[in-house]
Amino acid sequence: MGQTIRNTMQYAWDKTGTGAVYSKMISRNIVAPVLEETATNVTASQEIAKKQTTYQFWNGPDSLIKPYQVLTSTRGGTPEIHLTFNDYDPFGNLKAYTGRDSLRKSYIWDYSNRYPVAEVVNADSSQTAFAGFEYADAIYNSGGWSFNYSYNSSNYAMTGSKSYPLSSGNITRSGLASTTYIVSYWSRSGSAT
Repeated sequence: MGQTIRNTMQYAWDKTGTGAVYSKMISRNIVAPVLEETATNVTASQEIAKKQTTYQFWNGPDSLIKPYQVLTSTRGGTPEIHLTFNDYDPFGNLKAYTGRDSLRKSYIWDYSNRYPVAEVVNADSSQTAFAGFEYADAIYNSGGWSFNYSYNSSNYAMTGSKSYPLSSGNITRSGLASTTYIVSYWSRSGSAT
C-alpha cells in the first residue's frame, strides 16, 4: 500500500500577526524565504519532519531583517535549535553563527564587504580581526583593526597590492576580553611588537 507524503511551506504572509518582523518582511517585499517547511505522512496522519527559520531585526526595527534561528524536529517532537545566527554586519553579511554542536564560527569580510576572507572557529566576531590593507577605510573595511587608513603603501606587499608600514602608526584592536590571542603577520624586517 502506498503512502502519501505532503510538503507544506509557509512564508512571511502566513506569519502575519505573529510578530512585527514578518509584517515588515511583507512591506519590504521579502516574501521568498521559506519560514516553515513541514513533511507529513498523510496516510498515517503523522508529521515526519519540520524545519522553521525565525527572523528578527538586526540593529533596530527599521534595519536589517535576517535569519535568527533554524529549528528542526522529527515525528512531531519538540523543535531543537539547529543553527543560531549571532551577528551580521551593516551590509547583511553573516559575521557569526553557532551550530548544533555549540561551536561558534565567525567570518571576516573584505574587498568592500563582498567576500569572506576568513572563517574563525570557536571565537565570536568581536574577538577576531584581519587586515589585508587592500580596501581599508575608517568606516567598514578595517577588518576589526584600528590603524592609520590614509597610508596604505604599494611597496613590499606580500599578497595583493598593499601593505602597511608600522612607521605610520600602530595597528591595534580594542575591546578584547582578557585571554590569550594569536596574532600572525608578515614582516619584512623581523618581528614587530
